Amino acid sequence: MKTLSDITLHIDEELSPERRADLGDKVKRLDGVAEVLTSDDKPHLAVVRYESDQTKAGDILAMVRNQGLHAELIGL
Repeated sequence: MKTLSDITLHIDEELSPERRADLGDKVKRLDGVAEVLTSDDKPHLAVVRYESDQTKAGDILAMVRNQGLHAELIGL
């Protein structure tokens, strides 16, 4: 059985819709990532749903930071 977890990322940079879509596509390529949700209303936030037995929140955050972005995990 798959166990899905969600994390919310706060991205400090102001990204265009195209850049957000590109970043989402790259994050989705990580093993276990099911979806990446962003919104034009809150472009600095991204919710990532992933299988916690295949990847870790820290790995997702590191991948985003490796794209040259400043980002943090935030709790809801």
